[in-house]
Amino acid sequence: MNSRTTADDYPNLVYPTSPVSRRSFSIEEEFYEYAQRLGNGNASKGLRVALAYHARHTHEHTGKDL
Repeated sequence: MNSRTTADDYPNLVYPTSPVSRRSFSIEEEFYEYAQRLGNGNASKGLRVALAYHARHTHEHTGKDL
């Protein structure tokens, strides 16, 4: 089981290199296309990149956990 992400983890969030769990969710076409561009054709990678970026920068600006 994965532990909860804490404030100490945010600076370390980068594109994951460890195995990932497969998930399924709905996303609008425009966001899917954007995620594909972020991931150089791989929408899943693009979403992980965007989430890591958002987590790091949100924490840096607010100093709060999500």
